[in-house]
Amino acid sequence: MVCDDPEPKVVTRIVERKSDVPLSLFDCMPEAVATEVCGPSGSVALNLERLGLAGQDGRTRLAKVRKLLADR
Repeated sequence: MVCDDPEPKVVTRIVERKSDVPLSLFDCMPEAVATEVCGPSGSVALNLERLGLAGQDGRTRLAKVRKLLADR
């Protein structure tokens, strides 16, 4: 028995689209700074440190996006 599906169509047209990124997405808040150790075993300070690392990661990623868009 032969498959009844038609041959797949190959699309050869390439459409380039430029997406505008709002400038507000390029700004990040500064990371939180732990000034005192408080709570059991400094858990609050550790959470603030993790928050700071996450903020730095976000700013690094946004810088890469900014560079990619600038190189267009």
